[in-house]
Amino acid sequence: MKISRLTMKLKSIIRIYFISSGIFLNLIFISMIFYGFYKINQLGVSFEDIVNKSADKIYPKSPKIAALIQKITEKTDDEWMFEDIDTQNWKGKGAYFLAKSPLNKVEETPNNKIINVSNTKTFLNALKQAKSGQIIKLEAGVYKISKHSIYLKNSGSAMEPISVVAAQPGQVTIELDTQEGFFVDKPFWLFKDLIIKGVCKNDSRCEHAFHIVGNGNHVLIRNNIISDFNSAIKVNGIKSNNEFYYPDDGRIEQNSFFNHDIRHTGNSVTVLDIVAVNDWVVSDNFIADFIKEKSNRVSYAAFFKGNGSRNIFERNLVICRLNLKPVGGTQLGVSFGGGGTGKSYCRDQQCDVEHDFGMVRHNIIMNCNDVGIYLNKSQNSEVYNNMLINTLGIDVRFAQSSAVIANNFLTGRIKNRNGGTSELMNNIVSDLSDIKDFFEDPMSGVFTLKSREDIIDKGINLQSDELDFCRKTMGPDKVDIGAFEFASNGNTCNPLNMEGY
Repeated sequence: MKISRLTMKLKSIIRIYFISSGIFLNLIFISMIFYGFYKINQLGVSFEDIVNKSADKIYPKSPKIAALIQKITEKTDDEWMFEDIDTQNWKGKGAYFLAKSPLNKVEETPNNKIINVSNTKTFLNALKQAKSGQIIKLEAGVYKISKHSIYLKNSGSAMEPISVVAAQPGQVTIELDTQEGFFVDKPFWLFKDLIIKGVCKNDSRCEHAFHIVGNGNHVLIRNNIISDFNSAIKVNGIKSNNEFYYPDDGRIEQNSFFNHDIRHTGNSVTVLDIVAVNDWVVSDNFIADFIKEKSNRVSYAAFFKGNGSRNIFERNLVICRLNLKPVGGTQLGVSFGGGGTGKSYCRDQQCDVEHDFGMVRHNIIMNCNDVGIYLNKSQNSEVYNNMLINTLGIDVRFAQSSAVIANNFLTGRIKNRNGGTSELMNNIVSDLSDIKDFFEDPMSGVFTLKSREDIIDKGINLQSDELDFCRKTMGPDKVDIGAFEFASNGNTCNPLNMEGY
């Protein structure tokens, strides 16, 4: 009888224990969930991005579980996703095929300098025959090329480059089923007003539209639409006869880069992959939709790395996810240092510093589920007057990294990691949910100011006059916060539709 009573009492104690501990543990669990949402909100990124990044961590060991986790966000109505943007007829920042475009001036050329081509065979022959000062002019049509690489024979000069241009801007399409497209190892070449598409059946084949190497100095890539490559433009040094040569002083300006689908490859996916060079300028480009499916699933819009110096990112519009729906992976904006460089690929085989004296200025970077600007072993960097929206923000990583970060508007945070250092001046760091307190409708490209007192004339002075995102004079004093120098009524250009601006 005593044993029976003892048993009943013990069962009652156990039941009370499990009920009370269950309630207690559930309260802890619920508190952790709310704390998690609070931290997500503080980071300035969407719930969808956190879910996808968590799935990516699990993916290598359990792809099926990762896929189930990603289904949580498949049907969400994310206000930070664009809908049906027609990139082929894009009128925003980037390639622009109207004569009134500020970078698309028509210049008179003597007829004896022009090589007219109208088919693929004559085009390939012209690339081998063209001499300094000549212009290879492509008639309207589609040029299909299938081979490993497209080689050039001669060099241009500073006064007389060799040019490859469309007779009618936007009416020439070059379809490449190639490993690396145009192999540019000669100086002073210009490519302009073209549509270049990767059409490989296997994404791992269409690596580059342009591979610029060795003596390919002073190359200019201007006003082209380039789509469906892993790394549309690859730039690096090359060793010849025990000497290293680096293609310095290049320009990539006013182009549109994007992909129509995620890249089904484990190869590197970085739209502009620029290694071990000095004095390049990447300006006024549109870069979007560069999601990598396999291997580490990390992709970048652009980076300079490999011990380069004095390179510049300016006035670019980067939208990590525009038309492509989230499938996980990690997408970053622009970087000095990228993921690091092997010693044999670094300039002079020195890799202690990935980059020195770089500038990131007047850019708009949006919809990246990792940082918009990443400085990795990058010293003496200047990061100013940028707008980072729906990204994790800015990372300054490793003891070699140092930066002045000023006049930026961003959601997310600015973070020094692993010994990196930064000097912060006059930045606005906002929660993603509060951005419409500052601007009218950012996801429609309407950046008309709502909160003038926080932004107008609140930046530190610049060293000289510069051009803002809209190519309007900014500075040197009374500088606004962010990528725009706003009009007196708070208006500015629309990055998604700059027609007539």
